Amino acid sequence: MSQPKPVLSVVIDTYKDEYQPAFAALNYAWIEKYFAVEPPDRTLLDNPRRHIIDTGGEVFMLFEDGVAKGACAMLKIDAQSFELTKMGVDPSAQGRGYARRLMEAAIDFARGRNAARILIRSHTSLRNAIRLYRHYGFAVTHLGRDDHYARGDIHLELNLNATPDRSASPQLDETLDPADWEQFRALAHRMVDDSVDYLASLRERPAWQRAPDDVRTALTSPAPWRGQGAQATYEDFLQLVRPYTTGNISPRFWGWVQGSGAPVGVLADFLSAVINSNAGDFDHSPALVELQVIEWFREIMGFPAGSSGLLVSGGSAANLTALTVARNTQVAGLRERGVDQSAGRLTMYASREVHSSVRKAVELLGLGEQSLRLIDTRPDYTIDVEALKRAIAEDRSKGLRPICVIATAGTVNTGAIDPLRAMAELCEREKLWFHVDGAFGALAMMAPALRPDLNGLERADSVIFDFHKWLYAPYEAACVLVRSREAHRRSFSVIPPYLAELQGGIATPPVRFSEYGVQLSRSFRALKIWMALKADGFDKYARLIEQNVEQARYLTGLVNAHPRLELMAPTPLNVVNFRYRRPSLDDAALSALNQRILVTLQESGFAVPSSTVLGGRFTIRCAIVNHRSTRADFEALANEVVRLGDAAP
Repeated sequence: MSQPKPVLSVVIDTYKDEYQPAFAALNYAWIEKYFAVEPPDRTLLDNPRRHIIDTGGEVFMLFEDGVAKGACAMLKIDAQSFELTKMGVDPSAQGRGYARRLMEAAIDFARGRNAARILIRSHTSLRNAIRLYRHYGFAVTHLGRDDHYARGDIHLELNLNATPDRSASPQLDETLDPADWEQFRALAHRMVDDSVDYLASLRERPAWQRAPDDVRTALTSPAPWRGQGAQATYEDFLQLVRPYTTGNISPRFWGWVQGSGAPVGVLADFLSAVINSNAGDFDHSPALVELQVIEWFREIMGFPAGSSGLLVSGGSAANLTALTVARNTQVAGLRERGVDQSAGRLTMYASREVHSSVRKAVELLGLGEQSLRLIDTRPDYTIDVEALKRAIAEDRSKGLRPICVIATAGTVNTGAIDPLRAMAELCEREKLWFHVDGAFGALAMMAPALRPDLNGLERADSVIFDFHKWLYAPYEAACVLVRSREAHRRSFSVIPPYLAELQGGIATPPVRFSEYGVQLSRSFRALKIWMALKADGFDKYARLIEQNVEQARYLTGLVNAHPRLELMAPTPLNVVNFRYRRPSLDDAALSALNQRILVTLQESGFAVPSSTVLGGRFTIRCAIVNHRSTRADFEALANEVVRLGDAAP
């Protein structure tokens, strides 16, 4: 007959000086097992009386049949806080619940001194310890590098006032759904009402304002491991975020090429977020909506039936997608072998006015900056086609391999439209891929009065355009169209087993968008385009685009009519470049003066144009893709520039 196990005598006692050797030995052994002993460890372990007890803390020793088997310390931080530290259990006694007993003793000690919280600094590799802490209600307050505690990567905190004792309570499964849907509904209604009021009162606020120092400081606070609730977070948004945005929804924002956003798009983005669809390779309505949007714009751009398309984040991603297809189509076997320049550098051609995203794309494609050949422009800032022809011929004679020509339909600096028909004919003769970067200008194809200016775009092998620019969609949404569906698919198609199409079920998509671009996970950005066009119709958007061009011409007229304003470039589309002038100042002085004028316009909140440099001269630049602007806004701008210039010393 087996003998019953003896009952162990387990006692927890508070600190006595004779316990110091055992306290130190337990902790040194534990620390050295996992980490390296550091000077702060020696300070506490070698003299706990001075550094723990005399400062208001306590040490707890656990004895098993009179032998020290565990220890922990409570280090006083302030009147309301203790740090639980130096907890260790002898390996021979692990698994007997001694860490729990020490934990409960420490918590009782803190509660007995009316403390509000207990802090712990630890390391996530100590999985059992972290599990124990969280079992007792400790919440994570920091995760990651700790510059003040070299061997720690996690902070935890027990709120003794708010957190119940969970030592004996099993945890229920959690969810992010609200506990009270009616409270959530009320907050959502408030957000909608506030947002509608905000949009309806745009003219009552500055076009832009800088975030003050206290806001910037608030937005550097540590990661919020303990949530504050949706209501308080919304208040933070109202105070810290909404007043200090770019301001591109203002009627007087004409900087860079940033669209003003349409209210119906706001609702569409909300609805898209509610259904939270991954617009990837599934048999679902978001795929059908995106295909319909692509088809609408295939027709608008004059591309043939069977062309392919893809919605992406913006012009940069769209250019990268299109130029990937161009490179892979022009060079056989490139996907398998990679870029090989040994047989002659691959080259692409664009004007010096081309957008910077094209250079980035060429670099990302592994071709290098030297593969992008920048061609001089004519006085109207369009590419010199004769110079382009010569460059291609010269490069071929040197053993280089031209593969692509990039036209710009609406340059960022001036809105110039390259001679698309002549470039298309050149590419057909030279057997080069013809790509059109039409980030904003291509959408002028929607406007009957402007469509003839883009004659030749329909002959491109690929074209890109941003819906968040001249279709006034909320950020972000752009489109790339490719004439050859097969070339497009060949450039990106990868189908691993976990994406294999089945005979039925959800994984039988009408199109595999992942085979036409980089992304597998994709937002349902097509919804805001689809809803906007169904709500207001293509015709209204065409009128708004024509209206912006007429406003650009109106501002050009105001500049030309005023003796102290000077037009700095032609206005072929919707971009106006001008400056204040004073006969007594040279170009350098005028550039400095106009820079001060621009900064004052922005920082006062009066209006937000941006700038560029043309022919070495600084210009105030307005890119008009704003459906809220009126002619009165441009009159006010011209008058304010003159007033600021006249008032300047």
